[in-house]
Order: sequence, then structure tokens, then C-alpha cells
Amino acid sequence: MVGARRYPSQRGAHYCARCDDARIGVFVFLVFASAGALVLFRDEISVVLSLRDAAIALAVVLFIFGSQFIGFRRLWRWLRRSNREPQHAPAAPQSQSSHDVRRATEPERRKTESVFAPHEIKRPRVIDGDTLDDSDTGIRYRIENIDAPETGDNARCASERRLGELATIEARTIIAKARIVFAKPTGRVDPYGRVIAFIRVDDRDFGEEMIARGFARPWRGHREPWCDDAGRLIWR
Repeated sequence: MVGARRYPSQRGAHYCARCDDARIGVFVFLVFASAGALVLFRDEISVVLSLRDAAIALAVVLFIFGSQFIGFRRLWRWLRRSNREPQHAPAAPQSQSSHDVRRATEPERRKTESVFAPHEIKRPRVIDGDTLDDSDTGIRYRIENIDAPETGDNARCASERRLGELATIEARTIIAKARIVFAKPTGRVDPYGRVIAFIRVDDRDFGEEMIARGFARPWRGHREPWCDDAGRLIWR
């Protein structure tokens, strides 16, 4: 209805049960106080009052009850009006808009795109025969198409360790002589957090070059041993 005055529901956000209790308590107190006064002075009233005085007394009683009723209604309206006023509550944290969310995730999206986008590696650093770092971005690449022998404690035998060290030296030689080192990520990451990628040095594939020089073998989807139980190389 147009122009109709609306009051919040008792179960609304500003409902106050204690205020209702206070209204009832005030009304009951006023009624019982008036009744108690009449009972307390009933003998005096019956002795001294004549019929005219009884009419006056009745008018006084009605006046008292009317005043109490009017006062109670005013009190009730005041309590009801104050009950409708917004209560000061801690402001709820504002939810981030979709635009803000997109802006917050934009740097992460760009970083992800930059990681998996083909790009030139300005300052490559060789870790071993099939792993190198981009010193500018901190990204570590695992060469996609080769498997080079391990070095250090990761090597299964001394022969693999020596060949792994030679493979690292050879990889550093190839990278150092290259004019351009270009990474082409596959969009995958290995369990060690390395970005799997093809690496090109000038116009050659780095992995194929390492295989041709005898310091790596083609990657077949899983690791294979480089030496047997006796410590002899078995890959050639």
C-alpha cells in the first residue's frame, strides 16, 4: 500500500525482547499500585465519603487510571521508537567485489602466463645435465626430452656420478657459447617444482645436442638406472 507506515517485525534485526518485558512490567506495576491504594484505604473511603464524594472518588480513580493509561501508551511508543533505531553493531567486513577479485588475481595470472609462455632466458645457469635456472626470474627448468646422469648423492654409483659431472660441464659449455637460449615450456611442472620445457640454443635443440654428444639419453617417461649392481654403466 502506498504511503502505509511500516514497522519492523518482532523477529527483525532490531527486535529487543527485554524492551517488551519492560513494557509489560511497567503496566502491571501501575495497575497493582492503583489497586493496592484502593484496598489500603477502603475503610476510610467507605466512612467519610458520601454519595457525592463517591462520585468524585470514582472520577478521581478514572482520572488516575486514564493518566496511567496515557502515560503507559506514551512510554510504550517511546520504547517502540527507540527499539526501531539501528543498534550499533560491529560492521561486518565488506566482501570483495568481483572486480577487486579479478584485480587481486591479475598479477598471479600474469605470473603464470609468463612462466609457461615461450621466452628468451637472458641469464641461464646450468644445474646439471638436464636442469637449468633462469637467474632473472628464479624459474628452474627440467629439460623435457632428455635424461642426464645424476650428480652428488643422487647418483647410484661412482660411474654415474662422474658421468653426471661431465654432463654438467658439457651443458655449461653449450649454454656459454650460445647467443640465444630460448625456453618453450610444456605447461607442466614436475614433482620437484621444476617447469618442464624444451630448450633451444641458437637454432639447435639443447636436449638433442646433449644426446648427440653422449651425455644424455632420450627421456622415456620414467627414470631408468644408469649403472648395474656392480657399479658399471649400462646405458650405452
